Amino acid sequence: DRDFDFRISVATIDDETSVFTSLPDYHRYMIALSEEINITNNDVPVKLNKCELYEFEGYDKVESFGKATDLGIMCRRGKCHADVRVVEYEMGQVISEDAQYGYIATGYAEADADGIVVRSQHAAVVYIDIFYDLKLVKPEEKHKEIWEKAIAEFKEAGEAPVPSAMTDGNG
Repeated sequence: DRDFDFRISVATIDDETSVFTSLPDYHRYMIALSEEINITNNDVPVKLNKCELYEFEGYDKVESFGKATDLGIMCRRGKCHADVRVVEYEMGQVISEDAQYGYIATGYAEADADGIVVRSQHAAVVYIDIFYDLKLVKPEEKHKEIWEKAIAEFKEAGEAPVPSAMTDGNG
């Protein structure tokens, strides 16, 4: 199914040479879970080390060389985008970042009274937040009253609430 706003998945590259699927409507993020991943992007060589983040467009011609595993994030361009970051921790540290999604890429941790504590010598956690791209749309005449009310809410609040007249572009 190629009709999604975003997707987060772990992929195993089983072939010695593999061509990535062309997904022209998506921006892609890739984090190496293997010790290294060797790819070319539009014939330019790229070497990713373990837990290294790489971004590319879904229409790019990407090939991988050698068996590997990666964490992939895809976001539909014009619909949403991701904030992806890798944070490293040492044994005994509490995993403290707050994000919509988290993936322990190396090491291990367990919950105790202090929170989620790293129990291995070292751990790397991938944090992912997905943000939808909101767009202001010009209201139809029948919605003019709602729009004017929303503008008044903005002015009265002095900050940026999300009034009912804002939409994500889907109407």
